[in-house]
Amino acid sequence: MLSAPNIRVLVRGIKSRLAPLLEGRTAGPEDFTIVRISHAIAKESLARKIHSGALERIHGLNYSDLAYDCIAELFARDESGKYVALASYFAAFNFAQFSDEEVLFHLQRLVLTKVKHGVYRLYQQTDPQLGRILRNIKIAAQSRGLFYEVDRLGEACLVPSTGDALEEMPLIQPEELAQWLVRSGSGNEFVPELLEKVSDVIRAQEERCRIVPLVTMGLSIRMFYEQKRSPHAEEGSYTIDDSTFDSGRVIEAACTKVKLKAKAKYVDRGKIAQEVLDLYFKAIEEGLMHRFVEHDGSDFVLSDALLKLMPGLTFEEYRKKHKNKIEYLGRLAKKQVVLKLQGN
Repeated sequence: MLSAPNIRVLVRGIKSRLAPLLEGRTAGPEDFTIVRISHAIAKESLARKIHSGALERIHGLNYSDLAYDCIAELFARDESGKYVALASYFAAFNFAQFSDEEVLFHLQRLVLTKVKHGVYRLYQQTDPQLGRILRNIKIAAQSRGLFYEVDRLGEACLVPSTGDALEEMPLIQPEELAQWLVRSGSGNEFVPELLEKVSDVIRAQEERCRIVPLVTMGLSIRMFYEQKRSPHAEEGSYTIDDSTFDSGRVIEAACTKVKLKAKAKYVDRGKIAQEVLDLYFKAIEEGLMHRFVEHDGSDFVLSDALLKLMPGLTFEEYRKKHKNKIEYLGRLAKKQVVLKLQGN
C-alpha cells in the first residue's frame, strides 16, 4: 500500500517501536510513529477504494479524517496503558522472531481489515438500507457458494466460484450491473436470488472484469430495486434455516472426507507428517465454522490460524512449505460443505 521509498524509511526499527505498545510500556514518540504508519496505510487504502468518495461527501470528511476514524480502535488503551487491539492481534504470533518487514506486513494486514470494517460501519450509519443489502450479499455469497470473497487492493470483492476472473479487463460500474439485472430480473427476488442472476450475467460477459467490489454489488442491487420499485430493498437479513441441517456436523463430515484423501496424497507419500495434517484441518474447520455457523468469517485468516497452532512456525516457512497445501485443502473442504448445504 505504501510506496517503495516510504516502506524503506518506515520499516527500519518498526519492531522496536511497536514492542512497547504491545507490552503496555510508555512509548512516548514511538506511539506517534506507529500511528503515522497506520494512518498512511489506511489513507492509501481509502484512496484506492472506488466508492470512498461517496463517504467523503456524506460525512464531510477527507480521506485523512476517514482514515483516523477507521483505525481509532487500534489505539485504544486499557488501564495498564496497553494497546489492547494491537496486543491481541500480535499475541497470536511469535513477535520476538519477526523481522521489521514481517511486522510491517502484519500491521498492514491489520489496518486494512480495520479500514474494511470501518467502511461498512460508516455505510451502516449513513445509509442503513445499503448496509442491510451489503450484509445480505455477504451471507448469501457464503451460504450459496456462488462467489468467494477476496481482498483486492484493500477492498472487499466477490469473484464467481467458476470461470476466468478476467482480471485484466475494466471494472464493472454499478449502473452497468444494475441494467443487466433489470433486463433479467422481475423485482420480486430477494438478495440470494439476485446473487444467482449476478453470477450468471457476470460469467456470460467478457468485456468487464468478473471481480466485483462488494459495494459495487450492493449499489447495483439497490438501483435494481429502485428501478423496479420493489419492496425487497427493505428486506431483513437473510439467514440459513438451521433447522434443516446441522451445519457443524456437515463441516466435520466434509473435513473428515477431504482429510482421508489428503492423508493418502501427503502423509502416506512422506510429504508431511500426520500431526501437521491434523493441524491443517483444525485450522480449516475453525474457518468453516466461522463462515457457515457463526456467519462471521470476515476476520478469519487461514495463515493466522495455522501460525497460532504452530507457534514455532515463521510466516516465511508457512509461505514456502504450507500455504499451497492448506489453501488447496481448505477450498476442497469448503466445496464439500457448500454442496451439502445446497442439498447436492
